[in-house]
Amino acid sequence: MNQDKASQSTVDPIVLHTDQPATGRDDAPDLLNRYPFAQSVSHAILSLPADVGLVISVEGPFGSGKTSVLNFVANELEKIPREKRPILSKFGPWTIGSAETLVRTFLVQLASVVGMTPHAKHAEDVAKQLINYSSVFSVLRLVPGAEPWATIAKDLFESVGTATDKIKDVKKLDLEAQRTNVIASLKKLDRRIVVFIDDLDRLVPDEIIEMIRLVKAVGDFPGVTYVLCFERSNVVASLEKANLANANAFLDKIIQVRLTLPLASRDDLAEILSREIESLPHEAQADYFTGLQVRHQELYYFGLRSLLENPRDIKLLFNRIRFVEPGCRGEVNLADLISLEALSIKAPSVYAHIKDNPAAYVGQEIGNIFTLKQTDEIIASFAQERVDALEQAPTHLKPQIESLLVQLFPHLQKNSGGLTGEYAAARGLVAAPDRLAIALSAGLPRGEVSYQSAIDFLVNPNHREPIMSEALNRNIKRFFEHLNLAIRSTSVIDPEGFIVFVGKALDTPIASNADKAPSNILDVGVSRPAWWLAKACLLQLTEEHRKQVIGSILSNPEMLSLAASTIVFLQSQFNKDANHANTPGEKPWISPEELTNLTSIWLQTANSAISDRRVYAATKSGHIFYLLEKLCPDKFTKFVQSIIASDNDLDRFMSAVGYSGTDSVGGRYVQFDSDKLAKLGGAERLKERANERLADQNMVGAL
Repeated sequence: MNQDKASQSTVDPIVLHTDQPATGRDDAPDLLNRYPFAQSVSHAILSLPADVGLVISVEGPFGSGKTSVLNFVANELEKIPREKRPILSKFGPWTIGSAETLVRTFLVQLASVVGMTPHAKHAEDVAKQLINYSSVFSVLRLVPGAEPWATIAKDLFESVGTATDKIKDVKKLDLEAQRTNVIASLKKLDRRIVVFIDDLDRLVPDEIIEMIRLVKAVGDFPGVTYVLCFERSNVVASLEKANLANANAFLDKIIQVRLTLPLASRDDLAEILSREIESLPHEAQADYFTGLQVRHQELYYFGLRSLLENPRDIKLLFNRIRFVEPGCRGEVNLADLISLEALSIKAPSVYAHIKDNPAAYVGQEIGNIFTLKQTDEIIASFAQERVDALEQAPTHLKPQIESLLVQLFPHLQKNSGGLTGEYAAARGLVAAPDRLAIALSAGLPRGEVSYQSAIDFLVNPNHREPIMSEALNRNIKRFFEHLNLAIRSTSVIDPEGFIVFVGKALDTPIASNADKAPSNILDVGVSRPAWWLAKACLLQLTEEHRKQVIGSILSNPEMLSLAASTIVFLQSQFNKDANHANTPGEKPWISPEELTNLTSIWLQTANSAISDRRVYAATKSGHIFYLLEKLCPDKFTKFVQSIIASDNDLDRFMSAVGYSGTDSVGGRYVQFDSDKLAKLGGAERLKERANERLADQNMVGAL
């Protein structure tokens, strides 16, 4: 990650959702068009006769916006003039924490709300009667509707002292009398009371049962309307655990009006999703990869639109995005990142499998490009594991999850058309193993370099020094790979300056070591990708300008390796050997006469580098010697014979032109073919030099 990007990611504000419901006001508007529904509920409540009690339910899935609807209903009721406005009480049973105290707590809270209502006749008396009623439940710990008189008497007489006190307290236990007093007081009250009971679906089963019994006990109070919010299946399951034969019928007996929350339209959810994307920092929304908008549309249409079922899903998703996106900015396509994180919310078992077994989805182990297995073979070997992971996802979402997975990881679909890793990587898609690694790590893994820094390197000459320095310290091979991908869609504003910078970087010690230490037989090293970059830039130039730049490359002593690749390419354009011929139809860049002149320029530069020993620092020093041998054999033979007497020169030369390695028994070695040995004076001469060096006590001590 380049410095500009790193500093930017640290200052972006992280604005998180705290799951606050909509209120219908400007700061929390109705985004799902539910307000008309809430208005209907409020009008129905206001239309009830003054002495009629009613229980209404608003039922919908968890997170679907039931609390927001309650807020909208309350907003409408609060519009009524103060002297006629209903008394509103909101009760959150999940905050109580004890099923045994739910009834008493509810009644005390209701009494408090009623008692503090200004300009309401008889409000204090109603509050007093509610408190008395609650005290009965406190002493007896009764379950409404099932008075266990034997237990009551036992508890009472164990806790009361004298017989007189016993008689007084038994009178206080007249539950029905206390209830009658509450009803009488409510009939005198000149206000309707509306009680909102929210989040029943957050309670444990025992508490849900207690709340239903509570509503059964107080549900027919005159002038009192209860609006309950819950997820129907959760409440029904809890009642069934209490051995109720027909839980739905039981609810119908308690609740007179059962309403289902209006379905959130796809258009409304899409609008919320769009707002969330647009609320991300401006830098996060930049089109780092071509076709970002199209990618957003594809992934939404083929998965997200059904996977994100309600506003809460979207809020949870973007709470995650705001944490992971800065580290992936410019490295992973934002649309892919959003979809991958959506799986973590809606299908955690699938996401966990992707994280633990990325090869099951991209057909390649992250960080290991060498394998004898084909991509399709690797994908197929994980088929059952993917099925098992998907099996744990919600049943109704499985088709959408499968569809989204195929969009993210095309290799999961047979005959997918062979999406190449280069195509996916250049577009930041998680189908590319390296992009998936960044997405799963929420940033660059160890040893990885930034793709966005490669683009920055191409277009911002002033940023090249720190970017190259970081790439050399992290993974210069990976950086050159990114550059070759990025240059296909990003123009270099200063081709000549870019070539010079890359050419000089190629002959640094780190780049040289990386080029000479391939990780596997498919590793192209550093020098070849560097030439590919130079060639791409040279092709941008006019014919005359290109020749000028080539002359500069071949004469620059700080670009020896790139110059060697350049002269090889120029000569190959006139070579009819099928293994080295130029691309069919490609016109030679120069004439034969110009090739002769440019070759002479390169020979002068190479001879100078050999004379002052700078050639050994070049990444392609061996290749330079090979070219010198091919183009000027007499000078090459004279040079190599002259270095036999110099231990230092001989060691460096042999390391440059031979095949070096390490043997587990004999240690380091350098291998040569017979032709090279002959030019070095023959095998016998080298053996003689080796014996001389071994006889040297200073050399033996050094070893």
